[in-house]
Formats: sequence, structure tokens, C-alpha cells
Amino acid sequence: DEDAIRRAYKQLSVRVHPDKSTHPKASDAFKRAKQACDVLLDPESRAKHLADIRAAEAAKPVQRQPYTHAPYLAKHAPGPSPEQIAKEREEWLRRQDELEAQERQHREAE
Repeated sequence: DEDAIRRAYKQLSVRVHPDKSTHPKASDAFKRAKQACDVLLDPESRAKHLADIRAAEAAKPVQRQPYTHAPYLAKHAPGPSPEQIAKEREEWLRRQDELEAQERQHREAE
């Protein structure tokens, strides 16, 4: 684990070293990389740092997506009740009768 930290630090320090990088904040980045490496290599400071991160994560309010059960209902909702089907059928038949009556009246009027 320490070897991985040292390898990562070495790669990062080469990229942000003020002599190698032309970025205006390269020296700050190099110092911060060194501080991070020191914290991660020291077991006590690493434990404190991880505890601080966990405390900050626990203090964050949980942001949840608004709950909607529409996808569930679309998949699992029961169909119309037998009463609803019978009612809709009766309405459809009544409408068909009305249309046929209108057609008859129209033909008779011609």
C-alpha cells in the first residue's frame, strides 16, 4: 500500500514539479502533493484524515431523487376492474346506437 502511494506521488510530482511545468500554480500543486503523500504515509494522520472525510460525508444531507412509482405501476398495475370494463362496454354500445340512429336519420333526410 505504501509502495502504491509512493509511486502515485512520484508520477504526480513529476507532472506538477515547478521546474517541469509551466503552469503558474505548479509550485502550490507540488507542495500539496507532498503534503498529501506525507498524510497518507503516516498511519496516525491517515486515520485522522479518513475519519474527517467520513464525518463530512455523514454530515452531508442525503439528496434523493423524487420518488415516483409510475414505472412500477406501468409494469405491475392491475387492469381495469370487471365493473369498469362492463361500464365502458355499455357506453361504447350506447354510442354505437346513437351513431347508427344519426346515420339512419341522415339517409332518410336525403
